[in-house]
Amino acid sequence: MDKQQKDGFMKKLPVLLTVLFCFLACTPGVSAHIVLRDKNANIGALIHVNPDDDPVAGRPAQMNFSIDDSSATYRAPYKAYSLSVTGADGKSAQAVMSVTDTTVIGTYVFPSQGIYTLNLTAKAENGKIIAFRDVLRVSRGIVRVEVKEPEYPWATIVLWNAGIVFLALLAVFMANRRAIIKRSTPLDGTLEQNNEGEA
Repeated sequence: MDKQQKDGFMKKLPVLLTVLFCFLACTPGVSAHIVLRDKNANIGALIHVNPDDDPVAGRPAQMNFSIDDSSATYRAPYKAYSLSVTGADGKSAQAVMSVTDTTVIGTYVFPSQGIYTLNLTAKAENGKIIAFRDVLRVSRGIVRVEVKEPEYPWATIVLWNAGIVFLALLAVFMANRRAIIKRSTPLDGTLEQNNEGEA
């Protein structure tokens, strides 16, 4: 390459780098796949979560498990599949699943943003179990806001004490109501005479 060609290339280099940068910035995101392994059966599974391994809370997400079937122990009798999704609050739910050969597809609507644990298990007729576990972060969509009631411990104490005092006064009144009524009536019978005179 002579000097004139080299100078021409150097003048075009910023334009080429700008075009390359724009091309890379405008391409859609590359989806990641995670490889999981069951240690007991030495079986692997490739997991991909749609959309783009970043599900949106409040919308259906699809979890695709491609199980490595190169092991003869897997191909045999695994049939009873279960895909559970557990939130950070400990509540667990089952995903709707479809199974074809070595692919398990689960559909689930994450209720809100947060950290979820995916547990895929399959049980064989002979009792052998394969299990895959993954932790997934849902960072788009519905945000769950927990509103905590304000706590006023002093108000609770005051209300309980007022209630106890009221019940005590009520009990005293009920126990002595005849005596209280008798005392409020005039002893000389003037109330009865006034009532007769008016009639």
